[in-house]
Amino acid sequence: MMPAAEHVPRARWAETLADFSHRHRGWLLQAWALPTALADASLNASAGEAAGNARELAVGVPLHGVELVTADAVPAIAVHVSDERGDERGQPLLRIEYPHALALEHTASGDVAGLRIDDAYGHTTRLHFRITAPPEELDGLADTER
Repeated sequence: MMPAAEHVPRARWAETLADFSHRHRGWLLQAWALPTALADASLNASAGEAAGNARELAVGVPLHGVELVTADAVPAIAVHVSDERGDERGQPLLRIEYPHALALEHTASGDVAGLRIDDAYGHTTRLHFRITAPPEELDGLADTER
């Protein structure tokens, strides 16, 4: 079954993404894109089934951060991954233009499983972690965080 979604009000997007980035920096990320109608229809499918119907964008890359970009002419949500150089902003992975809806996805036990970002063009980007657990239960840092 797919994770439960917690829709985030637009006024809280920037703070939610900053908190998400802080708590999950270095976690291995998987990213998929699919039509929003298909994402909505697959709410009761397993993560594997949903991913099977989606275009894979990234697998196993360490998350650096996700941010709301409002300074550009086109509003967007940008996803950055860590690199070996330890670049302070990370390396760009995705840019979702004209975001329309943002949701935190949770496992049945309430842990954050990832993000769902819907854009104004009818596309959904799903960012999920290979392993979900409360951040305080994890031990160690990714090589890019040292």
